[in-house]
Amino acid sequence: MSRRFRLKSLLIACCGLLGALAVACADEDSGGEGEGTTKWDPEISIWEFMDVEDPQPDETLYQDTASPYEDAAGCKAFENAFPEIHDCMCDKCFDVQQQCDALEGCREIAQCGIEIGCTDAYSCYLTPADAKCVPIIDKWGNTGLAAAVSLALSACSVEQQCRTTPAP
Repeated sequence: MSRRFRLKSLLIACCGLLGALAVACADEDSGGEGEGTTKWDPEISIWEFMDVEDPQPDETLYQDTASPYEDAAGCKAFENAFPEIHDCMCDKCFDVQQQCDALEGCREIAQCGIEIGCTDAYSCYLTPADAKCVPIIDKWGNTGLAAAVSLALSACSVEQQCRTTPAP
C-alpha cells in the first residue's frame, strides 16, 4: 500500500468518525426522536451546529499553497537548519519535501524532530523524555495537514536513510 493511500484512508476514517460522533451526540442530547429532537444537518459545519466558534477558521488546503521551488536545486537552496539531511531529502524524497517546505508548520515539526532525534511526529509527540516538540505539533494541530505531511516526510527520510540518527 502506498503512503498516500494509507494517509488518505486515515484522514477519511477520521472525518467519518467525527461526523458519526456528531450525529450520535445530537440524537443522545435530544433524547431521541420526537419534539425537541435536534439533528445535525450535514450542510452546515459541526462548529455552527454546536454553536461554537470555529477554532481554525482559516483552514489550510494544500492545493491552495504555492510551491516554494520547482526542482531539486531550488530545494537544496531553500533555507533550512539541517542542510545535509534536507539536501538528501531533496534528492530522495523531493515531492514530500517540497510539500513540507511549502507549509510553515511542517517545517517547524520536521526541524524539531531532527533536533531531538525522533523519527516521526508520533514519536516526537509521545516520547515523554523530551516534550519539546509537543507544543509545536499542538500549535499546528496534531491531526492537521502540517503533521500529516511531516509524518510522510519522516517515513521517507528514514526509508531513504537521510535521517537515521539524532542530529549533533
